[in-house]
Amino acid sequence: MLSFIMTFFMVASLMLNVTTVIQAEEEPVSAVFGGGPFVFGGQSVVDDIKASGFNTVMIWAVHVREDGDLYLNDVLACENGAFVGEQSWVDNWQSLKQGDTSVNRVEISVGAWGSSAFQHIKEHIDTYGTGSETVLYKNFQALINATGADAVNYDDESTYDVPSSVAFGQMCMSMGAKITLCPYTNTSYWQSVKNQLGAGVDRVYLQCYAGGAGNNPGTWQNILGMKVIPGLWCLHSGSGLSASAVQSQMTSWKNDYDIAGGFMWLYDDIQKLSSPNLTADYASAINVGCGSTQPPNTYPTIGGRSYYEWISNVEMGTLNHASGDNGGYGDFTSQVLNVTKGSAYNVSLMPGFRNNTYTEYWKVWIDYNQDGDFLDSGEEVFSGSGKSVVSGSITIATSTSVGTTRMRVVMKYNGQPPSSGNIGDGEAEDYTLNIQ
Repeated sequence: MLSFIMTFFMVASLMLNVTTVIQAEEEPVSAVFGGGPFVFGGQSVVDDIKASGFNTVMIWAVHVREDGDLYLNDVLACENGAFVGEQSWVDNWQSLKQGDTSVNRVEISVGAWGSSAFQHIKEHIDTYGTGSETVLYKNFQALINATGADAVNYDDESTYDVPSSVAFGQMCMSMGAKITLCPYTNTSYWQSVKNQLGAGVDRVYLQCYAGGAGNNPGTWQNILGMKVIPGLWCLHSGSGLSASAVQSQMTSWKNDYDIAGGFMWLYDDIQKLSSPNLTADYASAINVGCGSTQPPNTYPTIGGRSYYEWISNVEMGTLNHASGDNGGYGDFTSQVLNVTKGSAYNVSLMPGFRNNTYTEYWKVWIDYNQDGDFLDSGEEVFSGSGKSVVSGSITIATSTSVGTTRMRVVMKYNGQPPSSGNIGDGEAEDYTLNIQ
């Protein structure tokens, strides 16, 4: 009996230990909408997307005509219950989630600004219903099969009819698809659709550009009762946001509202851009910006004794900061220097002395991978020594992520300075770099 009791408690203890395992945080959604390139772009587009870091592809836009035919943009895709597009499109869509790829989800997006898709859906449902024998059902089943879509996305921007939208959603859900919403206005409509479709709606992509530029993710989350995935428009025709600006905004929304991820509008425009605003740069902006919320300062502390010597001036690119004695450490992260990957910048570091001059040793670090320290390979970017101004250049690594990160400048008397801890005689200063 004693043996049985001991065995019981040992098993119970193991079971308790198992239940206390903390689950890893779910990866943020990083989605990209695309029009013609996601249909006709060919293998080069597939390769670009699979290597980008985006995990969700939005094939936009599906238009429903009066006769129930489905068009992808202006090209017929499904009629009379059959897919009639090119086999090469099917091969490319089906390969998005196969092999070495960042993509784990594909969605087809129905509607657009100026589209009559949802009006025609309403008319078909009012006339024929949503049964498996209807043209509407058969055409969407054919398109879902061809694209390998996991979800049907609603981009209704005009009709806003709740009963037909719910019936259409239930029809798509019966085929095994999830429903996602892409609102920019009319909260009552989207709230009603989401509530009536229930768990069938697993994502909300909130437009925060163009007509939805004033949308607040926190407000929509409160209305809909679920986390949203806000979207921004990339650089286009002299407007839009750079990848670094997207990361900054996503970081702010993540910290303020704990958003579920982000999306980019529009791949058609991203294709026309160059570094540092390539497809992978925008994907990284979302993935980094929507990662786990971090406290504002996770960097290791550093400080020294600045009675005899201190950092008097730091100059790099357009940054020219005279600081003087700051008691061993100066936090100047409010000073932001914009830099570009692969570009070189002249550096000039000036010591200050109370009386005599001494040989001072300098080092500069940049936290390229934004992990809160300066310990990784390549993050020490400058080293020099002298009794007066020390000059040189720093080239920003091409492999670094875009966005804001920290640069640390350290000066130490009579020896190589550390990136953290006690310097001894000397001083350290921190600045912010905005890498583009």
